[in-house]
Amino acid sequence: MAKKEQEAPTQALAAQSENALAVAEPGQIPSFIPTGSIEGAENISPDDARIPRLVLAQPMTPQATKGDPLYIESLTAGVSFNDLTGEIYGDGPIDIIVVRADNPRYVEFSDVDRSVIDPNVKFGDPRTQFTTNEKGERVRPVATTFFDFIILMGSKLEPLALSFKGSAIKLSARPLNGLIKAKAVPVYAQIYRLIPKMMKNDKGTWYVYLPKQVGMIGNEATFHRAQEAFAIFKIKKVDFDAAPPTDGSGPDAEDPAADAQTEM
Repeated sequence: MAKKEQEAPTQALAAQSENALAVAEPGQIPSFIPTGSIEGAENISPDDARIPRLVLAQPMTPQATKGDPLYIESLTAGVSFNDLTGEIYGDGPIDIIVVRADNPRYVEFSDVDRSVIDPNVKFGDPRTQFTTNEKGERVRPVATTFFDFIILMGSKLEPLALSFKGSAIKLSARPLNGLIKAKAVPVYAQIYRLIPKMMKNDKGTWYVYLPKQVGMIGNEATFHRAQEAFAIFKIKKVDFDAAPPTDGSGPDAEDPAADAQTEM
């Protein structure tokens, strides 16, 4: 009798329809799944999980390239997405709260296969500087510069990493830093809006976020959530996932001589 009782669940599962592994609509949690529970994941600490990145897809982004193993269906250039879950956020503005703004980071990539040679190039290293060749032409730095942020996004205040490089340093990262420093309040006290814009020059087309200040957080519960996130990420080591400089996000380095126009 006991054996039959043990077999019953297995037989019941086997009797399920061929839609047993049907997937819910993207971004939706079915009503029969309890929310707020981490049952079964208690042993996974924050340090054991990679924080996802908010990415603005470019013409050469693998997730937006049909045929690429990483391709996400319906994702196109100029659309924001989560690089870990694959969730697509659309091509419109995104409101965020910044809970951490890091010092610039420098990474050296191989010119052959774009693999990482040195992930920790130090500030002031000659590889971080522009040089001039024998013809008098400016030569971009050997190392790629990244400006990194930790942000909260959406109604659930989802923590995400946000990295800028290339022309986005001048157009996105530095303006965002300027907005953060403009008011003498905690970094997490304000809401900013990232507006996707198409850029182009004689080398091609790419997309950047143009930051705008929306205002101070008006919800006290949201402020305390942001304050808690700040306390967590202030001491947490985050391994930002460095994308090679060939992902189509504009000029490889923050070159003041690079000419770009915004497509409105």
